[in-house]
Formats: sequence, C-alpha cells, structure tokens
Amino acid sequence: GPGWEDVVHRDERSGDRYRSYLRRDLALIVQWAATSVACIARDWAGGNGAPVVFADMSEADGSTPGTSRGRPTHPPGSHSMGNDVDVGYYQTRFMPDNEVRPVCPHLWGGNESWRCLGAPDRLDVRRTALFTVLVAEQEIVRCIGVDGVIGPLLREAQFDLFDEGVITRAQLEADKLCYETEDRGRGWFRSHHDHMHISVW
Repeated sequence: GPGWEDVVHRDERSGDRYRSYLRRDLALIVQWAATSVACIARDWAGGNGAPVVFADMSEADGSTPGTSRGRPTHPPGSHSMGNDVDVGYYQTRFMPDNEVRPVCPHLWGGNESWRCLGAPDRLDVRRTALFTVLVAEQEIVRCIGVDGVIGPLLREAQFDLFDEGVITRAQLEADKLCYETEDRGRGWFRSHHDHMHISVW
C-alpha cells in the first residue's frame, strides 16, 4: 500500500508467507500510520523515499515464527496470535530502502553486539518519530520497542514535532516507546538495533 510494504523475510518464500500473519486491528494501525507518514512527510528532507517495511509477525496458526520448523526465532510468547509486528526503521537517503537492518554501529571487535554502540547514522529520526507517535495514540497499542540509543532520539524528535505543530499535545503524551539504556532484563536492550517491535494488548 502507499508508504508500506510487507516483504518476504528470512526463510519465507513467496508461496509460503508463514510468518506474515497479523491481527486485523494491528494490521490496520500500522498500515494507516505508514500511509500517514508518506503523506505528511512527503516533502521532508533526509529520507530515502522508500516505503516502511513490515517483517516478522506470527505464523498462520498464531505460533511464534519458526515454531513449525522447530526453530522459534523469538522468545516464548512473543510474536504469537498476531499481537506483534517487527517494522524496519525509516532510513536516510544513503540507504536503498527501509528493510530490517542495523541503522547504527553494532560490532565490537568484529562481533555482533545486537545493539547500537554509537549514533544511528542511518536512521531517519523524524519519520520514525512520526510513525511511532501515530501508532502510539491507538489505545490497543501496548508498547513500541526500540534500541536504547534510538529511543531518546525519537522522544526528542517527538517533542520537536509538537513544537512545529505537526502533532498535538495528546499525541505527544501518548508515549509508548519501550527501550533500555542499560540491561534491566526487560527484553529491550538487545536485538532492536535493526527494527521496531510493535505489540498490542
């Protein structure tokens, strides 16, 4: 649709979209938010102009992706019953698209750290911030999980959008960003350097 794309992801094939099932209400929320960003931000500088990408959801029977192959790719209870969707970050004009990929330095000594170790220099902060605001104002949304370096940047950008009159105070106050700047065991510290995780009640 306008502003968004559901991609064939990981071990899916075009005829076997087994990890692309989502609750209808959540699907409508993320589609509407992405289309709204495409409209509102169409003249903003900095982005690559590509649609935002929807990636992991649930299996057709509501299981966590990978369960049917004996290799669940998310923690137990996550991405089950169509309650969660992974969405690629909006990225800068130097990136070819908004596919799920790290938007920041993430290697330490050549090893994967699974989190941002520096500034997210490939992140389109303004469009991502607008998207998260539009998603968060929906009552059924529980949390929008992001990396601990990215979270404060998005929140600051949300305040800027309010100051500029792009969003309302009610939208600003409907903050549902979830992130950890230190590992407190809540599950947000790692593995969100390449995507947002949207979860509903």
